Amino acid sequence: MSNLVDTPMMHLTANQAGWMIFTAIALVLWPLLMRYLSYRVRGTRERMLELGNFLLENNSFEPKGKLIVGMMLEDASDWRFMAAMSFRFPVYVVGRLFNMVEPVKLPSLPKDEEFKSKFYEFFSCHMRSTAAANPIFSIIVAFEFALLVMILLPLGMLSLVTEYMYKISVLTERNTHLNHT
Repeated sequence: MSNLVDTPMMHLTANQAGWMIFTAIALVLWPLLMRYLSYRVRGTRERMLELGNFLLENNSFEPKGKLIVGMMLEDASDWRFMAAMSFRFPVYVVGRLFNMVEPVKLPSLPKDEEFKSKFYEFFSCHMRSTAAANPIFSIIVAFEFALLVMILLPLGMLSLVTEYMYKISVLTERNTHLNHT
């Protein structure tokens, strides 16, 4: 007989031990990944702030639009945004394709091309910033987005992709902001 003490660890299967090792590694690597993403997106967030200030200072932009820009600035690093968007995205798209959901009413943008360009760049910065805050749900949203492109491309409706992404983003922003203020 052996002098080894019988412990619960000795009864782990190879699969259980593998999962324990994976979990331990993930617990160490996850904070490092998040710190790295935060570092990499810093320039994007600074640009987003600069663009947001430009948009908020523009007198021809509707107050509702300014409110949405303000909420997006406040929630630039909110991990809940992508989680909420991953659930809202398929519901809204399917609902709109089958006319079961009312379209989101968006504030109109001023006709100025420079303003529009900066607004869409601001929106892009917001999406990248919130994606870095929650990479797991960002992958899910990216998959949903790719699926939408594959569905709409053969139907000749590809122009709806950007519109839906923007509308779902605004809808998600409104709801997540209201739920945590």
